[in-house]
Amino acid sequence: MTLPILSLCLLFNVALYANDMISSDLNEDSIVDEQQHDEPILEQTEPEIVEPQQADVLMPNTLNTLGADDSGNWVLKRVWWEKAEDAFGKIMALNLQIAQQQMEYFSARNEIDKELDGRKRELILTFDDLEKTITHLLGLVEKTESLGELDLKNDSFRASVLENKDQLIKLKDDLSKLSKLDSEMDQAIINVIDQVQKCNDYEARAWEDFKQIGRVLNDELAKSLYYQVVNYRKNIKMILRYLKSDLHPSFEGLMARAVTLLDEIKKTVVQLRENGIDLVYESKMIHEGARYSEQAEAQSHSQKPVKKTGIWGAVQNILGMLKDLVLWLPRKLFGLFGIKF
Repeated sequence: MTLPILSLCLLFNVALYANDMISSDLNEDSIVDEQQHDEPILEQTEPEIVEPQQADVLMPNTLNTLGADDSGNWVLKRVWWEKAEDAFGKIMALNLQIAQQQMEYFSARNEIDKELDGRKRELILTFDDLEKTITHLLGLVEKTESLGELDLKNDSFRASVLENKDQLIKLKDDLSKLSKLDSEMDQAIINVIDQVQKCNDYEARAWEDFKQIGRVLNDELAKSLYYQVVNYRKNIKMILRYLKSDLHPSFEGLMARAVTLLDEIKKTVVQLRENGIDLVYESKMIHEGARYSEQAEAQSHSQKPVKKTGIWGAVQNILGMLKDLVLWLPRKLFGLFGIKF
């Protein structure tokens, strides 16, 4: 009884197992069919053969920030930037010394102007008045040289002017030299201003190059910009040496010569006054009227006989005419021998 029951159980289990296997196979086939219907059919192609890259071809590993080739050693670029920073600092220090030199030149020019103006005031006359007076007196010399000795004896001032002709010429030359020295000192100041402007331009260019080093990544370009900054520093240093060693002694020499020449002018003016030629008085006469033109003409007009009116005036005019007629012949005869009558 027990054996048949066990046989029936075994058969039942085998049937269940077979049913499960068949159902699983059916499910797998349906899934495969669905995938085949859903996925597109791919064409079979030959596989591509990829060529190996050459070992010397390198890919760029830096950013192209400026649109140029910025490849290089960024660490070295940093070194050049630090060097440029130090060079630019030296440029700023040099330009401070340049500015101090400019102020010293301006101060020296103001001091010499004050000293020369004080000495010029002792002359009373301005340089323009002195030159006009001397030119007028030298014109008298040319007229005086054509006169005879007798005329010079009657005109002591003309004789004095003729005797001091050389001093008058020297005084005129000294005035011209002093004006030239004054122009040279002004030109030296203009030269200083030009040199200072050059230094300011060099500093501005160095600043632009220094900023450019900070923007680039190429160490070779940074190196080139650094040496440009160094060249600007050398140019400024040469200008500073020129202002200190070359131009400054020359400028001091101009100032010393101007003071010495002005002292000589003062001495000459004093000597001429002692010799009877007062340039201050002569300048006043020139302003009031020519010494030997308007004044002489006025005197000649005052010496002309004035015709008188009335009966008694008519008699006097006739007597005067008779007197001139009588004295005319003796004056001519004595005039031939150089004797005034």
